[in-house]
Amino acid sequence: ATQGVATFVDLGIGALSGNYTITYAMTSPSALDTSESVAVTYGNADHLAIGTQPVGGKTGDNLSTQPVIRVLDAYGNLVANSTATVSAAMVNPRMGDVLTGASVDAVGGVATFTALNIVTLPGTSNLNFSSNSLTGITSANFTLTHADASQLVITTAPAGGNPTGNRLATQPVVELRDRFNNLATASTATVTVSVASGAAGSLTSGETSVAAVGGVATFTDVRLIGTPGTSYTLGFASSNVTSATSAALSVTFNVAYQLAVTQQPVAGATALAFTTQPVVEVRDFYGNKVANDNSTVVTAVISSGANGTLNGSVQLTAVNGVITYTDLALIGTPGVNYKLTFSANTLVSAVSNNVSVVAGAPTHLSILTQPIGAVTGKNLGTQPVVQLLDFYNNVVLSDNSTVVSVASSGGTLSGSTTATAVNGVATFAGLKLTATPMVNYTLTFSAGSLATDTSAALHVTHDAIASLVWVTHPVGSATGDDLPTQPVLRLLDQYGNLATSDNSTVVTATIATGTNGSLSQNTATANGGVVTFEWLNLVGTPGVAYTLNFTANAGSQNAISSSASNQITLTHAAPFRLVVLSQPVGGISGEVLPVNKLPILQVRDRFGNAATSDNSTSATVSVCSHANCAGSSDGGTVAGTTTVTAVSRLPTTARRARTRASGTT
Repeated sequence: ATQGVATFVDLGIGALSGNYTITYAMTSPSALDTSESVAVTYGNADHLAIGTQPVGGKTGDNLSTQPVIRVLDAYGNLVANSTATVSAAMVNPRMGDVLTGASVDAVGGVATFTALNIVTLPGTSNLNFSSNSLTGITSANFTLTHADASQLVITTAPAGGNPTGNRLATQPVVELRDRFNNLATASTATVTVSVASGAAGSLTSGETSVAAVGGVATFTDVRLIGTPGTSYTLGFASSNVTSATSAALSVTFNVAYQLAVTQQPVAGATALAFTTQPVVEVRDFYGNKVANDNSTVVTAVISSGANGTLNGSVQLTAVNGVITYTDLALIGTPGVNYKLTFSANTLVSAVSNNVSVVAGAPTHLSILTQPIGAVTGKNLGTQPVVQLLDFYNNVVLSDNSTVVSVASSGGTLSGSTTATAVNGVATFAGLKLTATPMVNYTLTFSAGSLATDTSAALHVTHDAIASLVWVTHPVGSATGDDLPTQPVLRLLDQYGNLATSDNSTVVTATIATGTNGSLSQNTATANGGVVTFEWLNLVGTPGVAYTLNFTANAGSQNAISSSASNQITLTHAAPFRLVVLSQPVGGISGEVLPVNKLPILQVRDRFGNAATSDNSTSATVSVCSHANCAGSSDGGTVAGTTTVTAVSRLPTTARRARTRASGTT
C-alpha cells in the first residue's frame, strides 16, 4: 500500500466466465480483509476446442455427425463474439484424398460444420481443426466405410483355352466397388455372368451367378459353350451398378460325341455316283467340329427306303474331323425316298435328308399290261402297255421318244403297230390281230437295240357268222325215212373261221328243187359252230332229184343261206300195201281163169309209190269171206297158183281155178 492505498495494476481473474468474489486481505500490522463481487466474462480467443466430435460414415458422403468447434479463450471460455474461420484438415492425408466443406465461420464463437465430406480409403481417420493463430485441436479417430457399390471391376479375368462346355481355365473374380473404386466390402450382391459378344455362345451349364462375399464375387464353375476359334467376351452385371466386360477369350472343341451331315447327298441315275457326295463331320456335344480327329471310322448305310443298295466306299476315316465321300452310289427304285445313316462306334449317328434316284438309260422292254385277244380282226380286248426299263428294272420316266414296235408269232397284225414312249411307257391303241381263232399266238415288242419282251399267249375268237358252208351233203334213201347221211354244215366268220362259240344259231332246211316233197325235223342248232342234223326226213317222189337249201337265222335281217345241197334221189319206202291194177274176171267154177282175166297186183309203199325194187314180196290169193268182204259169197275155194312173188314192178297171178260152193256163181 502506498499511503494506505494498495493499487493493483495487473490483477486479473483467469477463470471460466461467471460471478466471482475477490477477497483482499493483509496480515500486518493487523489481519484485515475485505471482499467484493466481480463478474468474469470470456477473454481473447486463444484456442479451439471440439464441441462435437465428428463421426464417420461412407466415404464421399457428409460425415454422419458433423463436428462442432468452439473458440475459447485461454481459460476455456467460449469467445462468444468470435467469428473466426475454422478449417478442418486430414491428419495423415493420402494422395487422392479429398476433403470438402472443411471451412466454416464461427457464429457466437461456435463453428458448426454442416457439409464436411471426406473422400478417402475406408478406414480410420481424424481431423485437425485450426483458425489462424489460435491453437488448433485434433479430433478423435473416426471410421469411414466405402460408399455404396456402384461398379463391377474384374480383378481376375476369365481365360479360355479349355474345351467348350468345360470349366474355364481361369475362373473370373469380380469386385463390387464404390464410385471411388473402393471395394464394397459390405456388399453381398449377386453378380451374374453372360456372353457379351461372340456368335453362338452360351453359358447354359455351370455357374451363371454368385453372391459376393466381402464385396468379392468369386466364380468357380463358369462354362462357356462356344465355337472354337471364335472370340467371346463375358459380361458381369449386378443390380444398380455399372457392369463390366471381360477381355476376349476363346475355347477349343470338346471330345467327339456325334456325327453331322454338313453336305447332303444328292443322287442322279440309279447305280451312278451321287451328283453331290455327302460330307460328314465328327462333332463334340456342342456341335463343334473335332478338328484333330483323324481316327474315327464312319460307315454309311441305307436306313430308310425299300429295295436299295449302297455301293462305293461306304467306310471312311476322318481327316481333321471331316469324312468326305467321293464315290457313293445308290441302286434304288426311282420315286422312293431313301435316307442314309452315318455311324461310328459309340458316337451319335447322323441321318441324311431324303435321297431319290432316277432311272438309268433304258436297256430292255417289259410288258406292263399283257395283250388279251378279242374277235379276230378287231381291236384287242386289252391293248398292250410296254415299259422301258433300265438295267435295274426301273421305268425310265425321262424317256419320251423311244418308238416301240410289235410283231406277232402268226396271223396278221394291223392298226397301230408302233407306240412312242411317254414317261417311259409305250401304250398301244387300236392294235388288231387277224388270226385263227383259239390258236395261241404271242406278240414280241422291240425298240432298236433294247432287249425285247414277248407276251403271254393270247388267242382271238371268231367274228360274227358270215357264211354257212357244207361239211357233209345229205344223201337220200327211202322216202319218208330219215336221211341216212344227215347234212352237216359249219358257221364261218368273214375270215372263214369256224364260229366255235356259237351254240345258239338255228339252221332251217328247205327244199330248193324237186316237186311233191316235204321235210320234217328240218331244224338244227349249232354246237361249237357246227350244225349237225340228226333226224332230217324227206318225203318225196322216188326217182325225182331234190336239192335242199339251209338258212341260219331264217326270217331275220341277218339270215345267212348255204349253197344248195347235192341232188338227193329217193327210193320207195318199204312195201306197205297191194293195189289191184287189173281186176280178175270170173269164169267157170273150177276152171282156170283166162289169161286176160287174171288179176294184176302192184306192191306200193305207204306213200303210194310203187315198190319198183321189190322182188321178194309174195302175194297170195284167196276167197274173201262174206264176213270180211261185202258182196262175196262164202264157201268158195281157189285152186291153182295162189301165191306169186313180185318181180321188180308188178306181181302177177298165174292161172288159177276158182271153185265156188254149191249154189255160188
